[in-house]
Amino acid sequence: MPGISTYAVPGRAIVLQELSGNRALIGRYERPQEGGGCGCMRPVCAGLEGFAREAILRCGEPCPDTDWVSVDELGYVESGCEPFCGAVRSLFDRKRVLAVLRKQHTPFLDELRARDDAYILDLDEPLLPFGAVIMASGYGRRFGANKLLEKVGGKTLIERALDQTEGIFARRVVVTRYEEIAAICRERDADCVLHDFPERNDTVRIGVEYLQHCFGEQKQPAGYLFCPADQPLLTRETLETLALSASRHGTSDGIFRLAYQGRDGAPVLFGGAYGKELVSLPEKKGGSFLIKRYPARVFRVEASGEWEIADVDTPEELERMRGLAHFEP
Repeated sequence: MPGISTYAVPGRAIVLQELSGNRALIGRYERPQEGGGCGCMRPVCAGLEGFAREAILRCGEPCPDTDWVSVDELGYVESGCEPFCGAVRSLFDRKRVLAVLRKQHTPFLDELRARDDAYILDLDEPLLPFGAVIMASGYGRRFGANKLLEKVGGKTLIERALDQTEGIFARRVVVTRYEEIAAICRERDADCVLHDFPERNDTVRIGVEYLQHCFGEQKQPAGYLFCPADQPLLTRETLETLALSASRHGTSDGIFRLAYQGRDGAPVLFGGAYGKELVSLPEKKGGSFLIKRYPARVFRVEASGEWEIADVDTPEELERMRGLAHFEP
């Protein structure tokens, strides 16, 4: 894609260059005076108003291959030249821009971050502190056995669920009524609650209360993800996308669920505002009870394919999953 990049010459300058290799000086390091404090980088207006501005304008020209432009990066030096900033604003209005912004406050950088069409990803803290409940308490009546101990791609379904959720959530817990599942969790050093309650609302309540206890009274989870353990082809990338979507939403009352081409599925992530309702669901009801109660608050995140939201209920479906496993990245 078209674009620009910048790089530093340590202790000397900042250089902006086009992907063609053409470049210009846009910042110059000023050493501190003797006995003074730290030096600083000063904008080079001639470079910013001339070559750099023209490079940005060239990025905005029609391109037959892509609508995207990359800008790496914008910071204090670039913010100090209004003609250059004006060209960047025009670029943002005309193109889809993948831009890296310094994590500092200038009127120009704050203006870009405040745009209604800007998707902001904080690389220091990309995800809010969500908790995840892995649902592993089903009776498996249609399957005829404990399906979570069956294998797809060399791993049991519960192991795949642990792989899918690894490292994305601040805390996670497996809720199950099976000692075999609990043993696998112990081997993987994964939190697990073993119980003998009969209903789905019990599984939800146990998981949410466990996470609330782990976080502590002063800081509750930003949200609760409920991940069925019988979706073996769900990918980590899709779960990360779900969590990112909830993180950037900005409020705690959103409900984010995976879907594919109009077909709703799971996992589902409930914002932190639903904590009390999740622990007091009606008997035999799960999270779908709240989805039906608050349909306007539901946001759908598109899966990569229908196989991601498909679950295993029968031996025939398990064989189908094994046949589809080659779709995995």
